[in-house]
Amino acid sequence: MARRVAVAWALVLTLAASANAQSGSSGTSTGQNTAAQSSSTATTDTRPATTTFYGDTGLWYVPTAEVLAHGKWSVSGYRRGTNFIQGYTNVGDFAGTFGVGLGQRAEVFGSFLFDTRIDRDLIPMFVTDPAFGGIVDRYPRVNQPWTGDNVGDVYVGAKVNLWSEYRQNPAALAVRGMVKLPTAKKDVGNGTGKADGLFDVIASKEAAKVVEVSGFAGYEFRGNPDGFDIPTSAFRRGGGGVSLAQPAAGVHGVERRRAVERHGEPHDRDAGRP
Repeated sequence: MARRVAVAWALVLTLAASANAQSGSSGTSTGQNTAAQSSSTATTDTRPATTTFYGDTGLWYVPTAEVLAHGKWSVSGYRRGTNFIQGYTNVGDFAGTFGVGLGQRAEVFGSFLFDTRIDRDLIPMFVTDPAFGGIVDRYPRVNQPWTGDNVGDVYVGAKVNLWSEYRQNPAALAVRGMVKLPTAKKDVGNGTGKADGLFDVIASKEAAKVVEVSGFAGYEFRGNPDGFDIPTSAFRRGGGGVSLAQPAAGVHGVERRRAVERHGEPHDRDAGRP
């Protein structure tokens, strides 16, 4: 069973994004860089929030169960770096995201990977040792040490909030669905050329107006690229915590946040082998 587990620590300078929250409530390695902006600032009925790499309200990679207020929007830019043991491969993604709140209980969002670059360091490119000499299942067509800069895939999705601290529930609960649109250039290897689907259940909670914690679990269904027999499904889970935004000294409208996350995607045992 292949496994990819990521741990991310961050010190982020970000502009405030507005997500629903309870008024007066008391209650593989991956690295990312991000900048975000929204259509409003926090009021007594909302609290600052950030976006995930996919564009929905969340920490960095881990989402929260809260959503943008109706009619509010957010945009952000990310640089994500992911390391895979196969081929000692590093994948760099540059993405732009958006999110829009709908009716106080939902948001739609998306993430466009406008640049995906892949560096495979193993020499020779492939060896017989299955521990590190095979293909990366997400990028099985890579057959050169450096792919250069190419357009990546597009992710679009929606998140529906079931419980919210904004509505005096004890915690927030939501479901999220996403689809990966195969816009990447599969001839250079930075995509599979097939669509994927993802579904997650999310729970989050603000603690003492100091820390927001969140966790999710779900499943990913991947399209099988032509000519390859690789895992086509994976169980997804993750969790994290983030300190709520604090004003950055001397810089109006800019806030400082600290985050820690852990997430992983062990493949389904019955999904096949790369």
